[in-house]
Amino acid sequence: MSPAISVILPVHNRADVLGRPIRTVLDQKLEDFELIIVDDGSTDESVVFARSFDDPRIQIIELGQNRGGNAARNTGVRAAKAPLIAFLDSDDTYLPEKLGGVVAELERSPTLELLVDSFVKIQPSGARVVRKNPVIGNREQFRRALFTRVLWRATPSITAKKEAIVRAGMFDETL
Repeated sequence: MSPAISVILPVHNRADVLGRPIRTVLDQKLEDFELIIVDDGSTDESVVFARSFDDPRIQIIELGQNRGGNAARNTGVRAAKAPLIAFLDSDDTYLPEKLGGVVAELERSPTLELLVDSFVKIQPSGARVVRKNPVIGNREQFRRALFTRVLWRATPSITAKKEAIVRAGMFDETL
């Protein structure tokens, strides 16, 4: 049986900070997930550190060479078993209710294919800035909001149906 959601975590030489994002996924209130860590050709101990987490929900994929974050994300999407995909960067973390909240929202709205949720940005000074996104149900309003900075977006705030990501052509690996 497939998990409710797959979390894609691309990594490149982040052994020093990798524990934080992994731990915040493992500490989710929703436990029905898989975490796919895609090592993008790290030359440090990132893979060794990732393997130190003994949890059957973790899958580690090694690309062998550095191909970039978008190539790593695409590799994770292709490997994902869940119908929903969430993204997490190696220097970011999730709040404990993140996965449960996005899964519930996408189940409540079956025609919704993409969710850009709110997030908290912590400044270098330690100040917390809440980036609260409005609820937008109309496709054209969403498109306009996305490209006019009405929606605050960061990769970890994006959750989408796997089929929609594939249909959209995945991440541009030339960026």
